[in-house]
Amino acid sequence: MRATEFEIPTLESVDERPLIVVIPRKVLDKGHVAQLSDILSRHPGCCEVRLALVDDTGKAQVLTFGDRFRVKRDTSLFAEMKIVFGSSCLPSA
Repeated sequence: MRATEFEIPTLESVDERPLIVVIPRKVLDKGHVAQLSDILSRHPGCCEVRLALVDDTGKAQVLTFGDRFRVKRDTSLFAEMKIVFGSSCLPSA
């Protein structure tokens, strides 16, 4: 038997689910947009990012970010997001 290719298994599983960030529409300003852009840029990966802007009635408008803002889902990303936007910004992380 002869192997021409092989892959080394790892204990980490790659989570490719989209990252959904929930932010109240009334608190999202230019400063928060810049912070969000900076945070996402520091965590490049393969997961799509979606931003759910929630109004006072609880209805959400969901925006999908382009490929430039795809991220790696990990605890350091989650921590940064929660520090800036609060613990409720990542309900499904």
